[in-house]
Amino acid sequence: MQQDSVSNRYQLAREAFAQGQYMQAVRHCDQLLRGPGPRSEFLNLRGLALQGAGQPEAAETSLAAALKLAPNAPGILLNLATAQWQQAKRKQARRHAMQAARLGNGEAAVLHQAARLSRDCGDPERALQVIERALQGNPDFAPGWHLKGSLLLDQGDTTAALVALERAVRLNPKLGRAYSDIVVARGDTLSDAPTLRALQAIASAAAPAEAASALFCLAGLHDRAGEFGAALDLYHEANRRRRSTMRFDAAAYSNGVERLLADSARPGLWPAADRSDGSQLLFIVGMPRTGSTVLERMLGAHSAVLACGESPVMQQLEAGLMRRGLHPLGPAAEPALAGLRQAALDSLPPAHTQFAVVTDKAPMNFERLGFIHRLFPRARFVHCRRAPMDVAWSCYRQDFQAGLAWAFNLDEISTVLRAERRLMAQWKQLLPHHIHEVVHEDLLREPQAVLEGLCAFLEIPFEAAMLDPAQAGGTVTTASRDQARAPLREAPAELPEVYRAALSGLAQRV
Repeated sequence: MQQDSVSNRYQLAREAFAQGQYMQAVRHCDQLLRGPGPRSEFLNLRGLALQGAGQPEAAETSLAAALKLAPNAPGILLNLATAQWQQAKRKQARRHAMQAARLGNGEAAVLHQAARLSRDCGDPERALQVIERALQGNPDFAPGWHLKGSLLLDQGDTTAALVALERAVRLNPKLGRAYSDIVVARGDTLSDAPTLRALQAIASAAAPAEAASALFCLAGLHDRAGEFGAALDLYHEANRRRRSTMRFDAAAYSNGVERLLADSARPGLWPAADRSDGSQLLFIVGMPRTGSTVLERMLGAHSAVLACGESPVMQQLEAGLMRRGLHPLGPAAEPALAGLRQAALDSLPPAHTQFAVVTDKAPMNFERLGFIHRLFPRARFVHCRRAPMDVAWSCYRQDFQAGLAWAFNLDEISTVLRAERRLMAQWKQLLPHHIHEVVHEDLLREPQAVLEGLCAFLEIPFEAAMLDPAQAGGTVTTASRDQARAPLREAPAELPEVYRAALSGLAQRV
């Protein structure tokens, strides 16, 4: 292949990748690899395209080959770390991210991505150290100040977080998410005219994702001021903008739920409870916005409990099985389970063996509760439940950043609410001794009674420290981090009329 032809083909591959035509980019790269032969840039782009196509295993292979040809390339290391994180290989992902940080010559963009990977791999302290290095070398790097502020908010250090976030928006006034965090942290209101002007400017001029964050924030300001009609209009527009950047196939989702209900009811599916360890594992499941974060912080205040937060590991392991053509509840998956079990345990903090209970509060794990039980037959589950309309409205008004594409459309929220109700009913029928229910309204009204019942289920004594989650330390990375650190209070009796009217059709469907 002539040099001009090689350059043209590589440019075609890059253009296909930029346009989201990932498999076309892979085919161009394969032709290049058959022509001039292996080059790190071809293998790297091929790996990125395979990642985009949802094939992290194949991406890892291509990126590992690229790394052999260019072992000191920070970009390839970061891409490889991302592919490994997508497969729940946290140790390898952390190692390659830190190697990239060491080889990156202080480049802010490299350190920023390494810090994000460290946070995603459950190491927020290391993430903060790495992003500090980036900002020391490039103090005008707005994404770095934004990430630093977000990490500090996760840790509950509002004062330091505000300094970082305000620096970020001075450097880039279109950072809608950063400005939204500032508004919440400062307690701004509708009477703060500069805040309104800044949010309105972001909503009208920024990219769709940042504009959506600004609109959600504006809606929240009107909501807290009691201007519910204006808030509702803004929530509708914010959700429309956010939804435009995501995909959700409600029909495919519902069909998948029907298959799961049928598959999980097969006789002889569930293993004996003594087949593996995992008795210390507690999975907190249910719809988002049902109080799972507050409940986990209450549990985390117990001396015998290690609260590990919201982890994507179970979703990643299940997705990996399915990419191999193996049904998570099918007999053909059995030989793979031991390796997946070990991968799940390896993802936990090293100190997890010192605790009687170790929590994972990824709420959407209700979709894969049977798969988790198959991996860990002695694991236990807490089902967080809340009034459906309160859940629906809380989801709709929440600026979820990723992973919940259904949460920005009321019809799609009703689809998932219905699925959660049906799946949990079946799981409770099939595994009655493994699941304990906590009703959010009961937890707010009678916290000690609810927690005593939960402790009995977990076979640990109740401790009074659990009643004051606002005093608990630790990192909170979910959308509920502000509520989780606030004192417990009873929820309002009912939603304002204008919101209930907007939800009236949904109530009939759920």
